[in-house]
Amino acid sequence: MEGAGVDVREKGANQQVSDRRLFVQLQVWTGCGDSKPLVAAAERSRIEGVLYHDVNDPTGVGLLALHENPAFFATGLREALHGEPFAALRHRPELTMLGRTYASGFEPDLEDWLLARPRRTVLDPACPWGIWYPLRRSGAFARLSMRRARQATLNCSRQRSKLRLR
Repeated sequence: MEGAGVDVREKGANQQVSDRRLFVQLQVWTGCGDSKPLVAAAERSRIEGVLYHDVNDPTGVGLLALHENPAFFATGLREALHGEPFAALRHRPELTMLGRTYASGFEPDLEDWLLARPRRTVLDPACPWGIWYPLRRSGAFARLSMRRARQATLNCSRQRSKLRLR
């Protein structure tokens, strides 16, 4: 069947579709006595993101970087993190996470959901903290019908938003 392929576009309510999504990566280090040079280096590199202090490690920091092009994490971000002051820290690769935004199919404003809302949430100076955890799905999730998987994802999103502390 010529021209057939996998449709990887995100889909929202009212037949919205988008080829755009936001990729995010959390990198974590320890051994940071002063985070100001890290903030300055990230700003000079024009990294869109936020630097967190690790509450479980008094010298730990985490950089959450955002970009629409996943290649950025293997190029621009990687180059920036190889230089000082990041290079002087001990990297904690076991805490690294890479993810992307996705739609459940019910979003009334798909572009806002995929691109603007995540930025508003993580870059909001009124919320100077974040809790990051990996989302793991069992094999049973992969066997659900598309309709049931969307419903499960929507329920998970609702539960997380109810538990969010401000």
